[in-house]
Amino acid sequence: MEPRSNPAGSEAYEGCFSCGRRLDHDCLRGSNEPPSPIVQKAESCGAGPLGNASTAAIQDWFGKHRDCAVSVEAMCKPVREKAIAQWTDSMEGRVCMAARNIAQWIRKPSEDHEKFQSGWK
Repeated sequence: MEPRSNPAGSEAYEGCFSCGRRLDHDCLRGSNEPPSPIVQKAESCGAGPLGNASTAAIQDWFGKHRDCAVSVEAMCKPVREKAIAQWTDSMEGRVCMAARNIAQWIRKPSEDHEKFQSGWK
């Protein structure tokens, strides 16, 4: 099998290839971000290690553990206000986005006592 060549120059191609490989390796071995109290809170609620978890996977877990999502969201609010743009790409940012997506829906019992049934009356 012949190695691929890049018309723009092999140095640029080699750089992109090794960078992509390095990123994949970092993803496989887990996050190298400093520990965050927010991430630790989610993990201590039972989410398990979140190092490689996607926002969707975390949100799915929070959907089954809404009380933890509400607690984590409360921790995220002050951090979110001062966060830089890249924060949402961090582990803490992904956990906060997932928690916010679940915690924003408030369950309230119906107070109108109206009961609707299917079909004609």
